[in-house]
Amino acid sequence: MDELVIDNVNLIYHTLKKLNMYHLLEEYYDVGMIGLVKASKKYTEEKGKFSTYACTCIANEILLEVRKQKSGKRNAEVISINKVIYSDDSGSITIEDTISSNECIEEKIIEEEQYRIMYKLIDELKASDKELIKNYYGIGREKMTQLELAKCMKQSQTQISRRIEKLIKEMRSKVR
Repeated sequence: MDELVIDNVNLIYHTLKKLNMYHLLEEYYDVGMIGLVKASKKYTEEKGKFSTYACTCIANEILLEVRKQKSGKRNAEVISINKVIYSDDSGSITIEDTISSNECIEEKIIEEEQYRIMYKLIDELKASDKELIKNYYGIGREKMTQLELAKCMKQSQTQISRRIEKLIKEMRSKVR
C-alpha cells in the first residue's frame, strides 16, 4: 500500500490541475494526500484502474475540504499554547501561563446562565417543537438521530433537519 501511494503522488498534482486549483497546491496537497491514502486502502481491482479511482478520491477529498472552508467549519486558526499574548521589559506571558488548573467560577456562572436561557427558550416553543429539540439533543432523555425522529414523527429526515435548523435560528435570534 505504501508503495502504491508513493508511486502515485503525482496524481495529486494532476487532480489539482484538473480542478483548476494548481495555484493552491500548498493548501491542498495534504488534503490530496489524504484522498490518495484513502484510495489505496479501499481500492480493489473491481473498481477499475487505480489511477482513475485515486483521482476521483483525491478530487472528492479536496472538494469536501473546499466546502468545509466555505461553510466556515475549518477557518479557525491553530494557535500554540506557547504563543506570547503580552510582553514588556519584565518578561512575557504566554497562553499556557494563563491556563489555570483550578475551575473558573466566572466561567461556571456564565455557563449556568447560558443553560438557564436555553431551557427558557426551549420551554417557550410549541409542544411538538419542544419535544423535537429535547429528543434531538437528549435533554432529559436519550438523544435521537434525525432519522429516528423522522420515523417517530412520520416525516422525512429532511423535514426534521429543516425544522431543527429553523428552531435553532429562532432561538439564537432571541438571544442576540
